[in-house]
Amino acid sequence: MLRLFRAYPVLLRAYWQLALEYRVQIVMWTLAGTYPLVMMAVWLNLARGGEINGFGPAQFVGYYLAVVWIRRITYIWVLDEIEERVRTGELSAYLLRPLGLAHMLFTQVVSVRFFNALLVGSVISAIILIIPGQQWVVTPANALAFCLVTPIGFLFEFFLQYIVGMLAFWTTQVYRIFDVFFFVKSLLGGFVVPLALMPPALQAIAKWLPFQSSIALPAEILIGQATPERVLSGALVSLAWVIGMASFSRWLWGRGLRSYSAVGA
Repeated sequence: MLRLFRAYPVLLRAYWQLALEYRVQIVMWTLAGTYPLVMMAVWLNLARGGEINGFGPAQFVGYYLAVVWIRRITYIWVLDEIEERVRTGELSAYLLRPLGLAHMLFTQVVSVRFFNALLVGSVISAIILIIPGQQWVVTPANALAFCLVTPIGFLFEFFLQYIVGMLAFWTTQVYRIFDVFFFVKSLLGGFVVPLALMPPALQAIAKWLPFQSSIALPAEILIGQATPERVLSGALVSLAWVIGMASFSRWLWGRGLRSYSAVGA
């Protein structure tokens, strides 16, 4: 464990330098994630006749601007790196290193996400200050809740892709499998529509799943629509899922390596 604490700062600095080298590509990727702004325009048009389940124009603007920023913090992409290393046999080189592939990937995405968070956060903050009205409710309690919940969403996204990526030990269909998870996550995680605007049955299901932690719950906190009870229950449910996924990923990694070794990679 002490070795990990010593290695992480070195890895983070290395990947931060890499993120700076590829900052143009990162900016372009960031601009590509503007789908929430399209949804914001749709809901603003529908809200002309009055509030919809507590959402007026200010809430819709605040929510979807929050989605743009939060997605830059929590959303990662390591699936292709795992799949490619398993498929091509490059994974063998990582097995000889002091730290495993999971730690290398984790420090890499933390560095890139930090760069994205700074970039998009500064732009979104400027927009919030310019637009009339109160789109975000910034209080010490909300800031604390946001800082506690958002890392849980990041960890959920990481372990989801890490687990699906490890299925490459047994199948070539990992991208199709992830597409299913992505669809469900987008629907029940608040990316497409706020959970408060979904049918009650779907809301009830979503609140027992970890998808909420990556978008919906942090966004609800920023616009001031998450009660302390909602924050606590959502965080605990999501954290329980993350702990379970972390344990499952360790077990799956062991099984995968046995399969990987059996085929002579």
